[in-house]
Parts: sequence; structure tokens; C-alpha cells
Amino acid sequence: MSEHIPPSAANPGQFQKGQSGNPAGRPPGSRNKATLAAEALLEGALERLTAEAIGLAMDGDANLLRLCITRLLPAARGRRIQLDLPEGGDMDGIAASLEATIRAVAEGVISPLEATDLAEVIEAQRRTVETVDLQRRLTRLEEASRELVASERRLRLSPPDEDAVPYTEEELAAPLGTPARAGDDFA
Repeated sequence: MSEHIPPSAANPGQFQKGQSGNPAGRPPGSRNKATLAAEALLEGALERLTAEAIGLAMDGDANLLRLCITRLLPAARGRRIQLDLPEGGDMDGIAASLEATIRAVAEGVISPLEATDLAEVIEAQRRTVETVDLQRRLTRLEEASRELVASERRLRLSPPDEDAVPYTEEELAAPLGTPARAGDDFA
């Protein structure tokens, strides 16, 4: 007979899911020894070295200029833009928002790249409005279809009226909107 052996007992060297392989490893927040040694050597000279590197970069050293720009300045991120966009979540409001975005680019208020990002947001809003509208229209059509099917079912199941006189050929050939019999009013 073979026994069922749990995975941890089958391979004792394998780590349990969600558990560190070295629980007594480097504590959080500790720093690399090489980094600490480099900082100790540069202590006091770091400000002077930075100032000298900036001075050489300003004198035309392209490598130091690139280093200064990439290390000292944060990476450019998208800025917040404020536009007076029209309110409203309908197609007219969305079209007006897109028009205002194009006008802002033409006036130099926002860059074309910022307008592209904003147009993506406006397009997402348009798709949402369109989806909601399609869902609403589909629901109405389904309700109308159910009512039509129920009405047809009632007509098929109702007993024929024995007192009813069938229409004559002349009555059937009469133009629509004219009474076929005395007392009928279709207008």
C-alpha cells in the first residue's frame, strides 16, 4: 500500500509557500556594506564634488551635463492641467469637451501630447456613454418584443368571435385610414 505523503514531507528542502527561505536574512532597512564604505570615503567631500561636477558640466562637458541632468533633476512627469470643460455626460457634452481640448492646443494652453492623453480620457467617457445608451435601447427593445409576443399569444388563444362578419373584398381593398364598415373609425 502506498501512503499519501504531503509535499513538504516528500521534499523537505523545498520552501513552504509564502515563507522566506532565509527567515534570519538581512533585516529590512539595512544597507549594503560597499555603499556604506563609499559614503564614508566621500563624507564632507560630496558637496564639493557635486559643485565641481556641475561647474564642469556648465563649461561644456557633455557627459557630466547628462549626469547632472539625469541624477539631480527628477524625471519629468505629466503635469496637472486645468481646462474649463463643459459639464454633462451626454454625446453633446463629450463633443464639446473634445472641441475645448483642441482649442486649448491651438491657444498653447496645453501641449499636443497632453491633448492626446486628455482625448483618450474623453474617448473612454464616450464609449461608456455609448455603452449605457445601447444597453438602455436594448432593454427597451426586449421589453417591446416581450409585449408583442404576449399580445400575439393572447390573440391566438382568444376564441373567435362568432358574431363577427368577415371583411368583403371591397373593404379589404379600401385605402388605409378610411372606415371599412359603418361604425369603424380609424382616423
